Amino acid sequence: EVAEAIDWLLSPAASYVNGAVLTVDGGVTTVGVGGAAFDYQIEARTPRL
Repeated sequence: EVAEAIDWLLSPAASYVNGAVLTVDGGVTTVGVGGAAFDYQIEARTPRL
């Protein structure tokens, strides 16, 4: 999926698109309730000094 997105972005066809979001997430947003297949939480990491 990532390679196909890169291939398309480097092609002449991408020059016709302006202001779009290209989601490359392995299909996570296409499954499940509310558009998300997984219910996960991202925890903030404490910076190391």
